[in-house]
Amino acid sequence: MIYGQEIGTVVIKGDTFPTISKDGLEYVIIDSDTSKLIRETMPEFPWGQDNLIKYIQSELKYPKKAWRNKIQGQVNVSFLINEQGLVDSVLVLKSIDTELDSEAMRVIKQMPKWTPGTQDGKPVNVHFTFPINFRLPK
Repeated sequence: MIYGQEIGTVVIKGDTFPTISKDGLEYVIIDSDTSKLIRETMPEFPWGQDNLIKYIQSELKYPKKAWRNKIQGQVNVSFLINEQGLVDSVLVLKSIDTELDSEAMRVIKQMPKWTPGTQDGKPVNVHFTFPINFRLPK
């Protein structure tokens, strides 16, 4: 089963990988054979994909300095769900402000253990790119 349509590529630490899109998220699959886009299962957040967004919203704290300076926008964060289901290799791909970037990274790094993705019955590393929006009330 193909889990999404190939939409482009991403460069991570000098290596280029294909990206696919599914359920509003962008995924980068990284394992020993990066030419494969077919996976038996994608990693799963412990309480399901819908609850991933709720979890991030509940954990996100708007930095006071950014709030006072009325800084808002989207931070794109890349992270790996490794073969053990742990969050690893968290990077900001699109920055707005160092405080907002740090907060987005903090929330991603503290996520609970996921169910890892598999290929041929074996756990594999899977990269995600996730947008985190910081919006001030009007």
